[in-house]
Amino acid sequence: MSVLYGLPDFGARQPTDGFELCAPYEPGPFLLWPNGLDVKRTALGRPDLQLVFVRTSGAGADYGALDFGIERVQPSEGALTWLRRGHPGATLAMVPFESGFVRLVAGPDLVNVPPDLQQPSPLGWGGIDSSRFNLRLSSDSASIVKAGLTSTLAISVRLEVEVRGVAPRVPATVVFDPAALLGPLVPAGASSRQIPRSVLDEYFLDAPGKLPLVLEGDPPSDRAAFAQAMAGRVRAEFGRFVPSPTAAGPSYLELAELPHGSVRWNLAEPAVVRHAWVFTLDPFTAARELARVAGIDAVYREVTKAPLPLGFFDVDVQAFLPPTRLGVVELGVELAVPARPPFRPAADSRSVPLVPPGDHGVAHFRLSPFEKLSYAYTTYAAVSERGKIRRLDGESRNETTQALALQAHDLPIDLLELSADPALLAVAGLSGALGYTAPSGAQVATSFALDAARPRTSVALPRDAASATLTADARPLDGAGAAIRLGPMPAAGQHFTLASFAGYGAHQVSIACAFDPGAAGPFAIDLVADGQPDAPANITTVFLTRDAPTKDWTYVAVSPFRAGYRWRAHPGGSWSAPLAPGARLELTAPGGPVAQPTIWNLRGVHLHARPGDPPGRVRYVPGDPAPQLDNQGRPTLLLLDTASRAVLSLGTRLEVSDAERADLEVDLLTELTAVDRIDFQPAPFTVGAVTLSLGDGAGGYTPLGTVPSMGAPPYNATFSVQLDADQRARVIAALGGAPRSLKVDYPIALPPEVAATFDGAPAAITRTTDVATWFAGGTGSAHIQRIG
Repeated sequence: MSVLYGLPDFGARQPTDGFELCAPYEPGPFLLWPNGLDVKRTALGRPDLQLVFVRTSGAGADYGALDFGIERVQPSEGALTWLRRGHPGATLAMVPFESGFVRLVAGPDLVNVPPDLQQPSPLGWGGIDSSRFNLRLSSDSASIVKAGLTSTLAISVRLEVEVRGVAPRVPATVVFDPAALLGPLVPAGASSRQIPRSVLDEYFLDAPGKLPLVLEGDPPSDRAAFAQAMAGRVRAEFGRFVPSPTAAGPSYLELAELPHGSVRWNLAEPAVVRHAWVFTLDPFTAARELARVAGIDAVYREVTKAPLPLGFFDVDVQAFLPPTRLGVVELGVELAVPARPPFRPAADSRSVPLVPPGDHGVAHFRLSPFEKLSYAYTTYAAVSERGKIRRLDGESRNETTQALALQAHDLPIDLLELSADPALLAVAGLSGALGYTAPSGAQVATSFALDAARPRTSVALPRDAASATLTADARPLDGAGAAIRLGPMPAAGQHFTLASFAGYGAHQVSIACAFDPGAAGPFAIDLVADGQPDAPANITTVFLTRDAPTKDWTYVAVSPFRAGYRWRAHPGGSWSAPLAPGARLELTAPGGPVAQPTIWNLRGVHLHARPGDPPGRVRYVPGDPAPQLDNQGRPTLLLLDTASRAVLSLGTRLEVSDAERADLEVDLLTELTAVDRIDFQPAPFTVGAVTLSLGDGAGGYTPLGTVPSMGAPPYNATFSVQLDADQRARVIAALGGAPRSLKVDYPIALPPEVAATFDGAPAAITRTTDVATWFAGGTGSAHIQRIG
């Protein structure tokens, strides 16, 4: 398992418009992008959003703090179904966001917006499927946000995130001077080296021969792949991700000072690059509804701080961390104020432990009367490793604020959030371990478990750990089926879903049948997904013949623990043991008699009852086509006649009418005496293009037109054709009752199991109607409208 395991291959994006989906660079789950982001919900279903307004007595300024959870909207079911069509056994995982920025965006109806309201902030991801956004606001900005919680004030949230992946590989090598190649991207005299990422992408879409670089080898045939490979490497080597300077438009990056020299890149080698995506969401609509129903206190509260004596300062520390932290003994932050002789000769320090679920504390400092608050803070973590406690310290950072907000990325450890979908936890419990090698060489394993009562946890991974991997075992709650192991996989946050398992979801089975010399046809088998009840609604019957000995059958496994299928000879055979999901089925049709369907041909309609069907179920293939009828029950046919030419319009249908069903039911009940009603079902045939033909009266026909039918019962087809003088005369003869002058043909393709019920087992038949039979006693003349 290399460092590239689990990364999406940006050169292997899947060709679908429904979702953003990439194949993995190394064998593993396909990576799925969210199609949106939304405000997270609490266990009670409420939006996880809170605005706190802090009023300070004395010299301090009022301020606000906005905090809400963010979660991803992920179309995993549809993506997995699409994916399995071309990649049997594929699994899905959420693409991990690497880093990002978040900002509030004020709508056009807001004027004089305070600058801090739309200031971008780093986004700390608390897990692969969720994050928290917290922002300190001025009193004016906090008042605007509060107004947005009680009115339709337009405020949205914009997130810019990056995703790590592997650049497209291109069979080419480039040599260039970074300053010469990339210098034109920064306009002369520009005050900033920040550029839109789209500018970088478009720059390399130009023909390589027009760029200041040397291309070794043939020009790349895929210009877009070349541009992506170059832009991604430039971002990785010479740029950094920065927030967009505006609340609209593409993501941005900042180019470093570019060196002169010679750089050589082999674009055929894999390289880790980062691509940016922009999302917007509205966290306030749901919060407004909650405030309307439960009161503003459900999303807003005020805190008043008492005034402190001159020189006294309180630093309010708030961390936004997952509440469950396995492997952690203690987390906290140390704040230190340096000495200020001669007024304050000694330094002062305070330690604030971060205790879940609040993760909040206050550090009290007493400084000289006219001294401004300035301190350094360092986070620390104590972790348990094989029964021993080890302390790790983060980097020291300087700060002057009295409200210190911390996120997981500020710690000297990673808190890998592990979570599972409710649908998975309804059928399975998960347990596993995070393993790594400590700097001392000790092998450390931290166990975890997820179930319906505990769908989320986090596990501590020190930043100095090596060879970190994650494994998880899923066990069925009902005990039906063996446990399934996932991993080992790279140590990273994971959100487990049913789509994480190769057994879950759609599978296609290829079936092939060999026929013994004495075997009769067709050979029928029943198939059912393992774990499904032995009921007609769950069973598929497949008919195999000598002419069509192969079939494909698709089924959906609703449980990863019983993901195979079973088969039996139709009808009444014994079910096989479960076969592996999607395993090919090789059969041999035995010799001897095989149960045959019961067949009737009544009133021109072909009917049959298959062995194993419920009593009274009869499948049919309609007889001859009939005319479409108007609201007076007359055929919808009209001939506009101008004496020399004419236009013919007519409509036909292929169905068994209600009146015909009633007559057929009477006929069938005389034979099927054990049932009270007949359950008529159309056989699974396919209707092709319908043809209107003109006859010569002696059996010869010339097509006048071909149209598709409606595609489903009653298979309506409508014609409108122009006729010359000779054609006009023959159509008028047909309307007068002349046979073999005008006909309609419906071609019908029969699957093998239906064809076997016809004499000779034809793969196709044609249903035909002679239009003259529609008009008894020459009544067709009433459908001629003469003009002129």
